[in-house]
Amino acid sequence: MDGQRVKKIWVWRFFKIVWMAVLIYLLLSLVLAVPFSNLLFKPPALPGGVPSLVMPGANKVREVWMGAYNLQVDILTISSTAGPNPIQLSAWWVYRDSSSGKPTVAFLAGNGGLDPVAFDDEVRLCSRMGFNCLLLDQRGYGASAGELLSHGWYERGDFAAVLDTIAGRYCIDTGRIGVWGYSMGASNVVCLAARRPGIKRILLYAPWSDPLPMAVHYVWRSYSVPRFLLYFPVWMAIQIGTWRNEGGILDPAEEAGKVRCPALVVYGEADDIVPPELAEGLYRSLAGPKERVVVPGAQHNDLFAVMGRERYLEQLRDFFSPLLAAEPGR
Repeated sequence: MDGQRVKKIWVWRFFKIVWMAVLIYLLLSLVLAVPFSNLLFKPPALPGGVPSLVMPGANKVREVWMGAYNLQVDILTISSTAGPNPIQLSAWWVYRDSSSGKPTVAFLAGNGGLDPVAFDDEVRLCSRMGFNCLLLDQRGYGASAGELLSHGWYERGDFAAVLDTIAGRYCIDTGRIGVWGYSMGASNVVCLAARRPGIKRILLYAPWSDPLPMAVHYVWRSYSVPRFLLYFPVWMAIQIGTWRNEGGILDPAEEAGKVRCPALVVYGEADDIVPPELAEGLYRSLAGPKERVVVPGAQHNDLFAVMGRERYLEQLRDFFSPLLAAEPGR
């Protein structure tokens, strides 16, 4: 009898310890969910500011493009009603001579922001080929308003507002649009292309899919907590972020199933920010003609350096050049 009582006491103590551990875990999850949500849904606070079209020195880039390269660079402010509150978006519209009837290549950068200096070669190349170029600060970056990111939920509507405004103002060929995206921008591009049939080609560098594993990996890099412990607080952080946004969350892989235009997916074999399996998952989900390039040894932030500038620009030129040969409006 005494032996059974002792056994029951130890069993009760064991479950008490387990229950206390679970309770502490849940309470810590509640405490951590808010800072995790800020990490996931707020643009990064980088020293000196996040690169954008209004960063110090950006206007010098614009002056060089206009003076040395003989390009027109119009600074645009465009209203978007995609979110719960109307916001103003900041963009540069770059063209040679006239925009009318020409195809367009748009550039959407990642979470690190859009540095116009870094797009000098791309803009020069595309302009020489005969494209208009669109550089857009996504919501929350530069002069584009918006406190929180929505990872495609509202950005797709923002992009639609920008395209509609440009189409009306510059008479572009809305049936020949290509979009270049990197990291977060690449995943947003997929969400845009799923809803915008005028987008005919998408070039995706280091895109991600499956929001929860991606968010867990992103938080894990910052906090170094055992990964399996992060799933619940990160899930809560996503719920908080979407509630604050008055929106939802998109899985780029699900949106990829609606994309019928040709797509090229490029990612580093050793990507340390976007796990290669998440980029691969998005590639597999694309419904249209597709190709992928896995760059050996490349991580996230050195992808273009490892590829080499010449190879990268050749890739960009070859992928978008069919838009020039396509019949206008198609």
